[in-house]
Amino acid sequence: MRDLARLRTEAHRLRNQASIAREDSQTLIERALEVTDVIRTRAAELQQQCSQLEAELADCRSRTQGLLAVLPVAAVTTDSSGLVIDANAPAAGLL
Repeated sequence: MRDLARLRTEAHRLRNQASIAREDSQTLIERALEVTDVIRTRAAELQQQCSQLEAELADCRSRTQGLLAVLPVAAVTTDSSGLVIDANAPAAGLL
């Protein structure tokens, strides 16, 4: 992100100059393309991590629901505000 901020600052500086040297603009373009490639690669990596974490979360939820279903005692799952998300059969009889 620092590289991106530097590129932005340099682009603003060049834009405000009366005459921009072709070499300066070419260098800025090359650096911008390099930073863009790095950002795209990292975004792809993060997307892959998110997909993997979503799959792990779905698997965890499935296992939790399976355990709740076979418990002989009442059990409920709530969110952070206390809203009931899931309840097994014994708990449903109490709710």
